[in-house]
Amino acid sequence: MALQGTRLQGVARFVQTVNVGEEWTTLGTYDFTGVAQADWRTGGSAVVEGITFTAINGNKCTTTFGPDGTTGIRIAQTQNGTVATASSPGIQTALSGFGTFTDDDELCVDLRVSGLGGGDFGRLVAVLLEGTAYISSGIMYRTSPGQWETGSVVAASQYTDFSNALTDATDCVIQVVYTAAGAVIFDRGSWTGAFPTDVGGTVADAIGTSAAAPRTNYTPRLSASTLQVVTYRSAGTTDVTIHALRVRRREKGA
Repeated sequence: MALQGTRLQGVARFVQTVNVGEEWTTLGTYDFTGVAQADWRTGGSAVVEGITFTAINGNKCTTTFGPDGTTGIRIAQTQNGTVATASSPGIQTALSGFGTFTDDDELCVDLRVSGLGGGDFGRLVAVLLEGTAYISSGIMYRTSPGQWETGSVVAASQYTDFSNALTDATDCVIQVVYTAAGAVIFDRGSWTGAFPTDVGGTVADAIGTSAAAPRTNYTPRLSASTLQVVTYRSAGTTDVTIHALRVRRREKGA
């Protein structure tokens, strides 16, 4: 799609054409509230709308991990686990299951979550993983000042904390957008019965590739990545229920 504008300078007429990205295409909305109750601490999976979501690292949850049969997938992480060590509990699925991606596409992941509880630095993150390369973005709990924040973005050794409190930490929507330059997280506020129709809002956090890195160096690559939704824990219990997930793609180009 092209936008055209006319500019007059003296008697000459110039026409400028600016290419803008395509609209977001919804690849699927996945409601976990109807998944049958199961204990996933030693493994498990669920097929929702044709996509298989597989449990990972359930051994990090002493008593509770899996769908409860009515509200969604609950993760109560009681032992330490991180994305970097491939030990965070949660769910995962190959991006290729949603459709064909090219490496310069953009990916939007919307999450509806509730029941947020955690010790200091407890986190819920959406992860793109390819081998050992990953980028994750999500929310984090800080005991001081006692709030969940959109301040948890990790790519290898990179980490940020802007201390931006979630507008609703009881039943909320968070949105993570992945591009060739990295990830951006948006706080979309309270759940109102459906996912937001638009992308964007107040940018709460962002992380990207090194300024010295070429933009053609995509790591991890959308064409070969796995999507994970997992928790972190460093103290206490990180307790989160994932109700639903929406996946969208925007193709680069005109």
